[in-house]
Amino acid sequence: MPEIVHNQLSGYLKKPFRASPPAVYLIHGQQALVEQHLGLLTDHLLDGAPRDLACESMDGLLENIPEVVERMNA
Repeated sequence: MPEIVHNQLSGYLKKPFRASPPAVYLIHGQQALVEQHLGLLTDHLLDGAPRDLACESMDGLLENIPEVVERMNA
């Protein structure tokens, strides 16, 4: 998956995916931008479906990476 800068996310989401959308997204950086763009991405991908059924976010730094990988593999 390409790296997308926060000010390019809206344009990226307007383009149709060549196949199905990626299953995992990593959003990182300044907390305010992360929260803003997580909402934008979630709204786009779920298209009205309940968020609690398909979206999980985690706060933290490098020490949380093993837990993230474990959750993705579950």
